[in-house]
Amino acid sequence: MAGAFSKTALEGRACSGRRGWIDNEHEDCDTPPRALQRGASNLYFPVTFSTLSIPPWTDNIQSDLSATWDVLIANPDMRNALIAGLASSNAAKHGLTADEYADRVRLRLQQTDELTAEALRFEEYERLSGTEMSNDFQTRAQDAPDELSDLIDKVVRVERLREVRALVSFTRIYQSASYDQPGPGEFSDLSPTALPWLPAVEVRGEGIFIRLRESAVRSWSERKDVSRRAAEIDREKRRQHERDYGDDVEYSPVSPPYLLVHSLAHAVIRRLSFDCGYDAASLRERLYVGDDPFMAGLLVYTATSDADGTLGGLERQGRRDRIAATIRGAVEDSVWCASDPLCRSGVSSASEPLNGAACHGCLLLPETSCENGNRFLDRSALTSVGSTDGAGYFDCTLTDPTSSPL
Repeated sequence: MAGAFSKTALEGRACSGRRGWIDNEHEDCDTPPRALQRGASNLYFPVTFSTLSIPPWTDNIQSDLSATWDVLIANPDMRNALIAGLASSNAAKHGLTADEYADRVRLRLQQTDELTAEALRFEEYERLSGTEMSNDFQTRAQDAPDELSDLIDKVVRVERLREVRALVSFTRIYQSASYDQPGPGEFSDLSPTALPWLPAVEVRGEGIFIRLRESAVRSWSERKDVSRRAAEIDREKRRQHERDYGDDVEYSPVSPPYLLVHSLAHAVIRRLSFDCGYDAASLRERLYVGDDPFMAGLLVYTATSDADGTLGGLERQGRRDRIAATIRGAVEDSVWCASDPLCRSGVSSASEPLNGAACHGCLLLPETSCENGNRFLDRSALTSVGSTDGAGYFDCTLTDPTSSPL
């Protein structure tokens, strides 16, 4: 039985193309089959897409539209008549005139027609940056603690949120980076033909949103030692991208801000698991990084539908008198790792060249907590204290808290 699970063990045998999860449907397939152990962890990797329920999609006006929303989307020719009827029936209870109500409905329809995954993520970023109150989304914005105000713009307590996660597809053997990055192999269909719905689950919980200061992030990113470390990871990602996709999929580079935000999210989650008593697997990250428009923020939130999602301990940790200790503790935890000096020099991540200084002793989390499968991490982006390489964004907080961050 030696080599029974290797790639070439069944060469010469034709794949039947049977897809047992779709009523035993068959498709043409000329790929050699491969043996996997029943119940192996690489037998099934779900591919999901998630979004937060944010205003205006969760307010009372949207509740008015729920019964007719699908009709409004599918029948542009009927919109004016439907909107006029909705406005005459519902405008008064919202304190609006019929014209004001109709304008708001038309704006939502326009936003829906132009909606993309990138635009939706930026809309989440904007909503998370302020104070909101709705049935499924409640936030309380506050200024960053004084000792971190040069580096962090805002800390927002997310008292209530609703996330919807839809199963888009699944893969075998190789875990995909995200729903639009399948990696080696292909995504499997969930049904013989495309359906207007997907299996999904909703999670209600709480969280903490941290928005970094734009001027500080831009200045830090321009440092040569910072851009060099990011370029090393980006070079390896580009090589893998060309091998897996060629020119078929648009390439997204690894930037210094992304390494910073992603590494900070992991460090904060690990710290919160100690401070609040949460299991790290019950917390999840949501990253907001972009240059046009600029984004540099992270949301740490409860990722489970059981009691861990509604205890209230997570959002309370975001209060101004507590969050500074959490962030400072997360950065201090990143100074040393049980695997140093191998981890700091990158030797520990040699098997995963898409990471810098990151291993299971310092930054890696349970796979369900990370958006990118524990890739694109480098604790040197947080702090270079104890090392002669790199320049950490939070170095000043560990040396002289009153000094300039850059």
